[in-house]
Amino acid sequence: MSQFNLVSPPVPMAGELASLGAALIWSCSLSIFSVFGRQVPAAALNLFKNLVAIVCLGCTALVLRPPRPDHWMDYLVLAASGIVGLSLGDTALFAALKRLGAQVTSASQCLAPPIAALIAIFFMNETLSLRELLGLLLTAGAVGALIYFGQRGGAPLASIPKKTLVTGLFFALCGALCQGLGIVLQRIALQNVHVISGTIIRVAPAILVLVAMNVLRPVPVSMGAIFVSRKQAMVLTLAAFAGTFVGLILMSLGAKYTKAGIAAALTSTYPLWIIPIARFILKERVSWQSSACTLVAVSGIILMVL
Repeated sequence: MSQFNLVSPPVPMAGELASLGAALIWSCSLSIFSVFGRQVPAAALNLFKNLVAIVCLGCTALVLRPPRPDHWMDYLVLAASGIVGLSLGDTALFAALKRLGAQVTSASQCLAPPIAALIAIFFMNETLSLRELLGLLLTAGAVGALIYFGQRGGAPLASIPKKTLVTGLFFALCGALCQGLGIVLQRIALQNVHVISGTIIRVAPAILVLVAMNVLRPVPVSMGAIFVSRKQAMVLTLAAFAGTFVGLILMSLGAKYTKAGIAAALTSTYPLWIIPIARFILKERVSWQSSACTLVAVSGIILMVL
């Protein structure tokens, strides 16, 4: 069977650069959500950020008027990608974030790249060169090692209560699985679809599913906790705009113009950028082991994209 063909990027390494840009933005927004969203239910926070994104995407579409997909299958695959990645995956990610903190939760997403790469090999006939495979494994392994050296508010991972740790890691694993599957589905459909149109088609069904999930809950959650203060509402809105609107567009560009495993690996490096944020902004203690893992993971990134 022939290898899945890439659409030619507008500039060299556009997909890789977009994926790294998404990682940088997500590291900032995830840290903000960790601090200002602690008292907000995970489902409510996820719904809020997607509502902000769909408003921004709608305004962008009115200005740019991007073409719509020609085939119904593109709509179906993009919708499935949004439901899996944005509804289920991000809700699980926020649930883990509340239990494990920003550093450990983000580090757990190192499982997304190998999941995406394996799915793409079987369903998209993609292949990875030896250099790309070594870089992917090096990056994923280094980011994974951060789990063992991760800290929450300056406290060692071992200090987290066992029940909270197990539950948090379960949600983190579910999030990584959904993200890996979501990026492959997204990449399949985006080959012949405009990025803005494709992102809207991903976000809209995700919002409907999140609303349905909330309605069917025994006790529906409210987004009122977001607006307890003007400062919190403004900060969370800014984080949603950057992390979901801008981040999703960059992620879509990455998924469109580079291999699924590479895109997932690069977008999953946001734990690396959370380390300096945690140290200098969140005032969390960062171990030398975490710093060493950062250098190893960056080496893997360089190996992948050279």
